[in-house]
Amino acid sequence: LCDGGRCPHLCDTGLCNIILNHGEAALSDICREHPRFYNTVGGRKEVGLGLSCEAAAELILTFDSEFTLLDIGEVCDEEGSLNYSALEDREYIIDVIERRDICYAEKINILSEKYFLRGAMRELTDWFDFISGLEVLEQEWKDILESSRGKPKICDVNERYLERLLTYFVYRHLSTADNEMRMRATLVFSLISVEIIKYLFERTDGDFASLVNIAILYSSEIEYSEDNTAEIIFEAECLLA
Repeated sequence: LCDGGRCPHLCDTGLCNIILNHGEAALSDICREHPRFYNTVGGRKEVGLGLSCEAAAELILTFDSEFTLLDIGEVCDEEGSLNYSALEDREYIIDVIERRDICYAEKINILSEKYFLRGAMRELTDWFDFISGLEVLEQEWKDILESSRGKPKICDVNERYLERLLTYFVYRHLSTADNEMRMRATLVFSLISVEIIKYLFERTDGDFASLVNIAILYSSEIEYSEDNTAEIIFEAECLLA
């Protein structure tokens, strides 16, 4: 990437020179697939859009229809080959998130009580310190963490954005859990991820572009680092034990 994260293959109009000159078949896998992610659960392969892309982040945050999974291709008995599946719990969790008769805080209370998460939902400042101590990939992430630490809240976030973020994290990560403890820890990871994004946003000027940028940074630094994601989930497991 060139300075500012701009791909060197983009022309002045923002179009890709590789596609213009050689066709889409010449793209590398990462260019062709980004920002898609894939999870395999038994005989089922799930696909979605990752939060690290600006267009995908905007779509995730503003998508206002009910969350729906679409079956494409042959449908297998995905749970037949699994010793454990988190899919039923994931469906229940997303149903709670999607409810319109209760506020976001009450939804978190329901999930915390059902899955016994209180021990891991410690003070947000503790999780903030833990996440700040993980590997940093980009200076911008380090800067926003340091500038936000201890800063007073100056704006509010629309609860619908929080719900969309939580649905995204739950959909993307919970299906990878191979036992109940890991499922609960991954749910904690999802909840804490939303709370960290919320905390950082509440210390900005409050415009939508800031929320998108923070979500992208978090995803790039935490979600797309297997080590960072694994460390948070492992910490949650220790607190839940």
